[in-house]
Amino acid sequence: MAHFFMLPTDENGVIADLDTLNIDLPMALKAPFNFSEVFFYSHGWWTDATGAMKSYNKFGIGFAKTIVQGLANAATLPPHLAVGIHWPSMFSEEPSSLLNKVELLSYWTMEKRADNVGENAGYAFLRTVLQNKQKSLRCINLVGHSFGCKVVLSTLQEMIKDKLSTRLPVNVILLQAACDDDDLSPDDIYGKVVKGFPNLRMLITTSTLDKALGEQYPMAGRINLFHSVDRKALGAVGPIDKVKKLFPKKEIGQITVDAKFNANQQGVADILKHKLVVADLSAIHGYRNRTKGPDGKPLYEADPNSGSHCDIYFEQLYSLIAKFLY
Repeated sequence: MAHFFMLPTDENGVIADLDTLNIDLPMALKAPFNFSEVFFYSHGWWTDATGAMKSYNKFGIGFAKTIVQGLANAATLPPHLAVGIHWPSMFSEEPSSLLNKVELLSYWTMEKRADNVGENAGYAFLRTVLQNKQKSLRCINLVGHSFGCKVVLSTLQEMIKDKLSTRLPVNVILLQAACDDDDLSPDDIYGKVVKGFPNLRMLITTSTLDKALGEQYPMAGRINLFHSVDRKALGAVGPIDKVKKLFPKKEIGQITVDAKFNANQQGVADILKHKLVVADLSAIHGYRNRTKGPDGKPLYEADPNSGSHCDIYFEQLYSLIAKFLY
């Protein structure tokens, strides 16, 4: 059994549909539903409402299919509640708006907005889940892509700042994270997250073929007129050693995902049980760029500017996430 909510917000992270938060969500967390897992998804920059729904639908169906196919008995699929947040990450939600022609100029605005959305809407969501949780709830899973990773991390940071933690397993999946490689350091913006949740685990994907993070992200830091800095993206290079030291040494794993990736292989499965897993998607991204599908086109046509930044809808990645969680 599964159910999906869409949680719309304004630019400040104020939830537009309070009935969903105050009535529908608490009701879903009570009997007779008895969900054992809650998923929270956040998209990234430059995504309108239609794009957000398409993204969540595509990812959710592909991910669920991978889980079901990997189970001996599909009926054992954990009942889950999924919530996808939609935050205004574009100047205009109207596709034909002339404002969207200059969307690149919104980079710094949307970077800050992602944090505001997490601190407000994400926090309100997770607080509601914990206040209404039943004994059946076994874990909370948060999934972010690009600036959506900032939404996820700022949600958790705000929970700790407000002294609202949980001993439930909290699984954090950061897909091509558009935040700094040192942001999880104890003295940085999300410095309380790792130690703030006793049973937190984190999966971080990286890729050398992600031009948005490998090239554009550092450039944006250098040309910021208000605060020029040298920066590297977490989704490009992974976390710095200072962040890794927050996790037990024996609980840190590194994995390369290629076309033949098998999450059930003994060595791979063992690594995916660790508390921190960094998965390099460069090989599978390269394979998908150069391999043609039945239609004669590449499995993924990389954008000239962003490269494989948005290439997150494929079986090997779903399998990686599923084995990390289960």
